[in-house]
Formats: sequence, C-alpha cells, structure tokens
Amino acid sequence: AYNHAVEWTSGKIPVTEAARLINVLHYRGAPDHAWKLLNQYEDKVDRHPPLQTEKAYLLLNRGEDQKAYELMLDMYEDKVLEEGLSRDFIFLSLQNDNPDAAYDVLNSINPAVSTEADLTSLVEVALLRDQPQMVAIITEKFGRSEILSTRPIFATALSIAKRSDDTQRMINALDLNELSTRNLLQLAQISRQ
Repeated sequence: AYNHAVEWTSGKIPVTEAARLINVLHYRGAPDHAWKLLNQYEDKVDRHPPLQTEKAYLLLNRGEDQKAYELMLDMYEDKVLEEGLSRDFIFLSLQNDNPDAAYDVLNSINPAVSTEADLTSLVEVALLRDQPQMVAIITEKFGRSEILSTRPIFATALSIAKRSDDTQRMINALDLNELSTRNLLQLAQISRQ
C-alpha cells in the first residue's frame, strides 16, 4: 500500500487527500509508512492544518510528546487544533505548565460529540494533575443531567472527583460486569486520587 501511495503521490495529489491517506496508513497499522509519506509533504505541513493534524497524531504514536505538544500549541494559537487532539493537548498543556490553554480548549469541546470515554479521561487527567479548576469546568460544561444520564461511567467519575454524597449510590448502580477493563481501571484510578 505504501509503494502504491508513493506512486500515487508523485503526481502531487492535493494536500487534503494526502493527509487522508496518511491517516489511513497510520490507523491501518502502518505508522512507519504514514511517516514516510508525511515526510514527502514536510515543506507543506506548516501551511496545511490536515497535515499538521496527522503529524501530531504520528508524533504522539511515536512517543514524541514534546514535539507533538509544540505542534499542537502552534495549531491552537492559529485556531486550527482539531477537536480529536483536544484530550492530548489538554494533558500536555498541563504537563507543560500551560493550564490556561488547557482550560480554553476544554471550554471549546462540543459536549454533543464527546464520547463517554473521552469525558471520563478528562476527569482522570484533572485529578492526576491536581486541577480542581478543571474539575469545575468539566462540571459546568458537561455536568448537565442530559449528558450525565446518557454517560453513567462519566457521571460516576465526576461524582467521585467532586466527592459527592451520592457517589456510592452511583457506583452501586453501575453493572460492573458490563464495564470494560479500561472503564474499571479509570474508575479505580479516579477513586485513588
């Protein structure tokens, strides 16, 4: 697939299509090939948000968090940070002592498209990084009953984080046999904080 992609891109396909192909290679199990293809467009990355986004995902995949953060910070400042990178950007912003950027991105997340796993991860990050202001923002933005009623794991995690009186009732209401290992580990981690 990589060789075909290289042949195809030698005709200088549009950058957006190249970014899509890089994404496919990356998430179909060929991140090294995706990186090689991205390198052919390195001179265009700074001017094209789709390529910036794919480069950030690849850097995260390669464990190059600081480089990914610097790229995402540029994207954030240019107002082109893709929402899919929000959780990683928030975490890395807190790690790099930039809580204002983290809070700003947190406030920009669309609750309607946020998954329960992503929201629960945000609570986990807030507690791991000792960020009570972040818990307050999460509560204000995502603590509405219509969100909490459809995301019971997130609701329980938020209840634990806020040390609510009804936390034990919420934990008891969860069907622990239906939770994934990831969910169980997240709730355990949140409970330990």
